[in-house]
Amino acid sequence: MGTGTEIRVLHVDDEAEFADLTSSFLKQEDSRITVETATSANEGLDRLGQDGYDCIVSDYNMPGQTGVQFLDAVRKEHPDLPFILFTGKGSEEIASEAISAGVTDYLQKGSKAEQYELLANRIQNAVDACRTKQLVRERTRRLETLIGNLPGMVYRCKNKQQWPMETVEGEVERLTGYSSDTLEGNEVLWGEEIIHPEDRETMWEAVQDGLSERGVFEVTYRIITKGGTTKWMWERGRGIYAEDGELEALEGFITDITERKEREKELARQSERLETVMNVVSDDLQAPLTVAESHLKMAHNECDNDHLVKADNAVGQSLTLIDDLLAVAQKGRAVSDPEPIDLHDTAQTCWQNVETGNATLNNRANQTIRADASQIESLLENLIGNAVEHSNGDPSVAVGEVGDGFYVEDDGPGIPKSERDDVFDAGYSTTDAGTGFGLSIVEQVAQAHGWEVTVTSGREGGARFEVTGVEFDDGGS
Repeated sequence: MGTGTEIRVLHVDDEAEFADLTSSFLKQEDSRITVETATSANEGLDRLGQDGYDCIVSDYNMPGQTGVQFLDAVRKEHPDLPFILFTGKGSEEIASEAISAGVTDYLQKGSKAEQYELLANRIQNAVDACRTKQLVRERTRRLETLIGNLPGMVYRCKNKQQWPMETVEGEVERLTGYSSDTLEGNEVLWGEEIIHPEDRETMWEAVQDGLSERGVFEVTYRIITKGGTTKWMWERGRGIYAEDGELEALEGFITDITERKEREKELARQSERLETVMNVVSDDLQAPLTVAESHLKMAHNECDNDHLVKADNAVGQSLTLIDDLLAVAQKGRAVSDPEPIDLHDTAQTCWQNVETGNATLNNRANQTIRADASQIESLLENLIGNAVEHSNGDPSVAVGEVGDGFYVEDDGPGIPKSERDDVFDAGYSTTDAGTGFGLSIVEQVAQAHGWEVTVTSGREGGARFEVTGVEFDDGGS
């Protein structure tokens, strides 16, 4: 007996006793099948308009309408609904008429149980085929919708240096200036006329390397559009192989990354200018301030003067500010090669590196995260230092995990809601001693890793900083 999804059958036959017998046999053959009966074509149409059925089984000779006429009426509203003509009157003429009207199957009635077993099988096959067709249609619709909404184009092509296209869909003309038909007809070859001449060989080699290593590839290259514009493309694809392992074609996705390459160039120019400024700050400003600090200390040893003390404090604060400015510049660089970091041990080390006085650490962290070692240390040291610096007395600081990240919180006075949007701004500080760059560095480190840092209230009423979007290390390489 069959199992699985229910199959609702509408059986139309003017002989009520035969309809009941058919219903009993079908249920016996397949427990999925439930049968409802109608004794005329008109009643059948009424039922069909009120309820949803998976299949219709109909007699041919009925008062008012024949089974084929009933089929014609059904097909106007339900063109794909499985319809089986189950009749005692069989002839080539009726079969031909039924097929022309779009019948799904044709079966003669019989008195033996085998005929009902055959009918149950025909119903199962017809319904399964219809459901499969609907599933394919729905998947195709979803795929077309997806392709239509993708910011790029999908393709299938031969693995040849000319990259002759078999199919292309999506925003083809917006990307290239050429129509889909032009590329599919290979009137213009992707590898010979669209890819930038300087990138053709490099792109070919990168694709072949990817296919030989993993069966997939990811490349970035330039194209020249129909109008002569140069654009940067990002492409990801894979090899499509036959059962014998033969490479049949490549399929993939291509999108325009020109809203990204130009930004990268601008960022590179900005980084270069920033590097120049930082070198000037580091070499031309830090060095004389350090010399001045040394002379002030010597002068202070020879003469106890309040003016010297104030000058010494000002120079010291300037040097601290320079260190923080350099740290902001360095920590803002994207992390390209994160490594496994034991969060518990790192927090413990950072606690030792910060002037914490009589404060206490409650280290609840026990996960391994993937991060840049020096940057995560800078983040934790600044959060710990911030908690100690803004506390009233000797605070308790806790480090632990939350969702997809970790937190640092304290039991100090906390941060008012009205100020929480400002605390990460460079130069923001609530004390005269601070430079206001500590939390800015925290945000820079988070952004460099692709994380997010937010501030809220701690469990003891203090400040709680949560860093989320963190990648945990599962122990793999």
